[in-house]
Amino acid sequence: MGSSRASLHGKYFGFDQRYIFIGSFNLDARSVAINTELGVYFESPEYGTLLEKVFDENAMTKGYRVVLNDENELEWVTLEDGKEVRFDVEPETSFWKRFSTDFLSIFVPESQL
Repeated sequence: MGSSRASLHGKYFGFDQRYIFIGSFNLDARSVAINTELGVYFESPEYGTLLEKVFDENAMTKGYRVVLNDENELEWVTLEDGKEVRFDVEPETSFWKRFSTDFLSIFVPESQL
């Protein structure tokens, strides 16, 4: 049996420290219109508060904040060893990944991005 490039993925969203969504569904119009993703939405102030706390503690060490620099270009900002680090290309991507994404974006309608 060959290997597959497909993979399972999940995400979570918290709203107002009270409501939580867990599933594979994206919160965008494309997912609503054409995807067959799913998830569960429930109310839990206990988990909602915990989710916010854990997210805030980890957001800048596990992810990136995208900002415009003084030249009006994108930068990716994160924390490494307690220090702010900035990247001028999308982190954790290869030249070929960025190239293929840029190339394919010519053919994919904006509404599908």
